[in-house]
This record gives sequence, C-alpha cells and structure tokens, in this order.
Amino acid sequence: MIKSIVLGIILASILTLQTFAFTPLHVIHQSRNLSHDTCLTYFQSKSTFLESFNENQESELIQLTHKDIEWILSPPPEMPMMDKLKIKAGAKALHAELVLKDQPIPPVLCPIGGKAELECFKDGKKIAKFGFTTNRGPSAPPIDETIEEYFGVSKSIDGKGIGAIIYMFVEPEFRGRGIGTLALEAIAAVQIVQGCDFTVLVADDDGSGKLIKWYEDYGYKQAPRLQNLFGSPDAEFGITMIRPTSVRSDIFADCQIKWW
Repeated sequence: MIKSIVLGIILASILTLQTFAFTPLHVIHQSRNLSHDTCLTYFQSKSTFLESFNENQESELIQLTHKDIEWILSPPPEMPMMDKLKIKAGAKALHAELVLKDQPIPPVLCPIGGKAELECFKDGKKIAKFGFTTNRGPSAPPIDETIEEYFGVSKSIDGKGIGAIIYMFVEPEFRGRGIGTLALEAIAAVQIVQGCDFTVLVADDDGSGKLIKWYEDYGYKQAPRLQNLFGSPDAEFGITMIRPTSVRSDIFADCQIKWW
C-alpha cells in the first residue's frame, strides 16, 4: 500500500511538470506566452455564443447559479487523445497527493498549451462548453492604445497580459438561464489566476446587436483598433471587444472548478 502511494506521488510529480501550467497564486507560473500570429488563428472562424436573448423568456425561466452546475476544466478538443489522457492522469494523481498530504487544493490548475475548454454539467449532463486561452498573452500597440483610451490605464513596463475567449456554446434547451453570465465569471476567474489583465473576444450576432449589447452590459467595450489584430477585418467575423479581467474577491466560494 505504502509502495503504491509513493509510486502515485512520483507519477504525479512527473506528469504535473510535463502537463500543467501552474499559477502565481499557488505554484509556479507557466511562462509560455501567445504570439500575435497565434492570436490571429483563434478568430479565423466565427466566435459564436448561442445564448437566448429573449427578455420575456429569461424572466420566465429559473436562472441557474454556480451552485446548480458543475464546472470541469479540460484540455482543448483539438489536443491529441494521448496527451489528454496524460493530463487527466497527472491531474488526478496530483489531487490525490494534495489530499493525502492535507494540503490546500488550488482553485484552478490549467493544462499546458495555452488553451482550455470549460465544460458545464447539470445533473451529470453536459449542457455547455466554452473555449478560451489560459496563458498571459502579450500586448501590442493597438491593445495598449485601446486600454488607455477606454479604461485610462497607461502602458506598464512589462505590458498588459491578454486573455481571449474563443467560443461559447450552450445547448438550446438550457439557453436563457444565465449560463453565459456564469461562464464569463468562471473564465475571468481562471484568467485572473493565470495573470491576465484584459480579455478580448470577437462577438458575431449576425447584425442584430443583441449579443453586442449583452457583452456591453457585462463590461465589454467595442474595440475597432483590434479588428485586424484579432483576425476580423471590417468586422468580417464579428465585433472585437475588450474588458478588464476582473471578478468579485469571493468568486471561488461558490464557483468551484474541477481540474482533476
């Protein structure tokens, strides 16, 4: 039994070093940044958010909270299966080691590679999924100019850390129940732990304006200077938007994200 536990701890240490990017709050921060070329590839296809914007319908539906659902942080879908299995095995082993040693469990632990998928489950059924970046991506002059104009924040010596939301999808029967807002909170919580200062996205609502308004209500601002930088010239794939990455200080009290 003792030998098995020791082997499990060794496996956890090896796989963790190979497969996880730890965060400044608890452990070593992964230093790999996103290149501008990489950022562009995130938005070559439309970044869509299939949520309901029927105000009457929303008022009639029971709104969900973080305590009603389960969040699971997973590697991105395009990652090879063997790499996913290694990451899952390493995560489970690490979690078991921390429990065994009676050490605090980090609220967030991201898979290496700079991207992740946040899955949303309700009563054991996956009802939504959200893709986003998890590394502190580099800034650029158009981003710095936008941040200073809209938010009054001057460029710092080490620049601003930029995160991105790639896609948001909610199953049709669960739209209009507030899952999108909960997801924005959960993603922001992860990106803050990862050292991101601002979050960008490309919103495509086919010209209706409802999705743009929904993001604006959450604090996002339209950022025309960033259209080309994020692969949507002339708003071809939607409107580029940006927001300071912030959440309430007690977010992890009720928003628990399972990473193992």
